[in-house]
This record gives sequence, structure tokens and C-alpha cells, in this order.
Amino acid sequence: MEKIVDENIKIVSLDLDDMGSVDQLCNECEDYFLMVNGTVHTKEDAEEILTALPPEKEFKDKFALGVLYKEELIGVIDLIKDYPVIDQWIIGLFLLKKKDRNKGIGKQVHSALIEMVLKDSGKSLIVGVVKENIKGFKFWENLGYKTIKETEVTLGDKVKKAYVMVLELNFLNKNTPLKAEVDLPASY
Repeated sequence: MEKIVDENIKIVSLDLDDMGSVDQLCNECEDYFLMVNGTVHTKEDAEEILTALPPEKEFKDKFALGVLYKEELIGVIDLIKDYPVIDQWIIGLFLLKKKDRNKGIGKQVHSALIEMVLKDSGKSLIVGVVKENIKGFKFWENLGYKTIKETEVTLGDKVKKAYVMVLELNFLNKNTPLKAEVDLPASY
């Protein structure tokens, strides 16, 4: 899969052959791992980005995506189709290198993801944001996501408070209720 975002940015599929590049990207995103996990990243973190699945999901539903800027891997996205419910896609991770944040790249890439999800009949996107990730929360909120629930998630050996946020893609019917019954997986 390849999606051209603009003349410099594209989204590509990643697989285990990309483990070294994903691990290097994680090295450059230590701020995120320290905030979320309380520790620096491990090789297992990079592997999980490429392989982890929630219960009862198959690899055909997982999209491990790389964000390339002028052919350099600057971001990773973990996207799962029809989870936690049919027609809802969960963004398990949306991570850009620190040097590439706050430049509008995330917004552009998110727009391309919406196109991809709509093309496959998706109706909403869901994301979990740990409470400490204030900038991340504002990013999702600015994209139109609404907080539907506060919950707790287990990340490594830590339990963290997190916001469950949803973006309804049914723009024609703004009265569609947000799904408040969903829970984030503790980890997948």
C-alpha cells in the first residue's frame, strides 16, 4: 500500500523487514516512550508496532504504516480495522519524530488516513490518549475528535488514565451518537 499525501510525504506499508528503521524512529521518539511507558523504548516496542493485534483480530485487519518525508521514515501508525466494533477503526499509535511535529505533517497524514478509512466503508476513528500527553490530546481535539470516556489502561507495568476519543466520519448525519460503550484494550 502506498498513499501519496503531497510531493514530499507518503504513507507506506511496513513489515518485519522494516524493524531496523522502526527501531531507529523509536530512538528518536524517546520523549513519547518516557511519557507513556516511563522507560526508554525497547526492540520489543518496535516489534509490537509491526505485529501486535487486539484479541480476535487477524493480520488482514492491521495496517502498520510508515510516514515518509522525502523517503526518510519520520513516523509510524498502527491502525486496526473494525475494532473495537465493526466500521470503527482504532489508531493504536500515531507517532512522528520530535523534529517533525508541529509542522502540519500529522494533520496532512490524518486526512489521508480518513480517505483510506472512508474508502473501506469505515464510519469512525477511535484513539486513546494518556492523560499526560497534553499535546497529543490537543492534536486529536483540533482534528475534531471528541472525548467520550475516561478510562485506565495498562502500559507495561504501569496503569495510566487515558481519554477515549472518537471522530465520527459520517459528516452527513451530525446527529449520529458517539459510541460511549467502547473500552480501549489494556494492550494488544
